[in-house]
Amino acid sequence: MELPQELLELYRSQIEDLQQQLTLDNSLESSWNDLGVQYKAIGDYEGAREVWTYTNNISPLNNVSFFNLGDLYHFYLKDFAKAEENFLKSKENDEQYIPVYRALYDLYSLSYKQETSAAEDILKEGLEKNPDNLDLLVLLAAHYKKEGRTDDARSAYEDALAEAKKLENQSMIDLLQEELDNL
Repeated sequence: MELPQELLELYRSQIEDLQQQLTLDNSLESSWNDLGVQYKAIGDYEGAREVWTYTNNISPLNNVSFFNLGDLYHFYLKDFAKAEENFLKSKENDEQYIPVYRALYDLYSLSYKQETSAAEDILKEGLEKNPDNLDLLVLLAAHYKKEGRTDDARSAYEDALAEAKKLENQSMIDLLQEELDNL
């Protein structure tokens, strides 16, 4: 996909600003992550890879650059083993970071280790670490439904519904009730 010239110029200007900022202080982890995002936005995947790899080296306990690199390897560079490696490191660095469980689920269900229980297992692990997370509950229920495991899907949707009620999220309550009614 080719970016419009005005947008490309905006991204390049932001890249220059970030590079200048990093010449003054190269320890700014968030600026490195932002620089990688800008490179990815203009289609410079190698530049993004280099920036996030560098960020991983200077800040090995962060989760964001590992997550970003995992996403880059999964959807853009199609290196699924490296995607998994980076997502797992992101998860190790922050077990409460819900997007990494969803990303690993997507990796396992769409691209890698599809003939295993890895997709289901990562959702269960995410729920062990974050037992009341509505997003993971709904994703697990939908996974069971897709697999034709109606009893498991019903149980998971009921758990999700209970959580949605606790959160007083009426639109989610309605959606989950509809899913249960259609099982």
